[in-house]
Amino acid sequence: MIYNRELLQPKLCKVCQVEDEYIYPIFKNASSSIFEMSKKVYVNKQISSIDCITVYIRNAESRFNSGVTTYLEHNKDLDKNTLITLIERQELINSHFMPQYLWLHNLSKHYKGNLHIKDFNDINFTIDRNYTLIKENVKITQDWMNIDNAILKGFKNIITTFKDINHYLKIKHRTLYKKCIVQD
Repeated sequence: MIYNRELLQPKLCKVCQVEDEYIYPIFKNASSSIFEMSKKVYVNKQISSIDCITVYIRNAESRFNSGVTTYLEHNKDLDKNTLITLIERQELINSHFMPQYLWLHNLSKHYKGNLHIKDFNDINFTIDRNYTLIKENVKITQDWMNIDNAILKGFKNIITTFKDINHYLKIKHRTLYKKCIVQD
């Protein structure tokens, strides 16, 4: 697998305060808008003192398409067909299209408290929704898409914890959990 560990598991975990809400910005889930609107950014140990963090989860397929588009736009100097082949084989991953579950996992290293899971489509502030779908036929990594969509479906508008999300996936989506999350 080709990836930059610092991009996928950054040492600096950030949570933004937007008005009275603390939001964990996930790439391709309005993160740029969230950072622009934030009045304060909390990092690493500072995050643990927050009572509840909002996490906007996006439909996995839509986010994947948008994320791959962004990645291809940022890497125009590389051969697009090779990149698409590597993405389809799951040999190339980037923070713009990696599973949202992995973003939550990274947050869980710094925060054990409550998460308010919200649907990306329910964002009630102005964001840049100017994203395009890729024109190339890129095969989506269905297992990870199913994990992310299960989180959205199972926890939309619910306050929970990362531990509870893992437990839910282990019980309700055992095969996916074993395939994607459990490392034997």
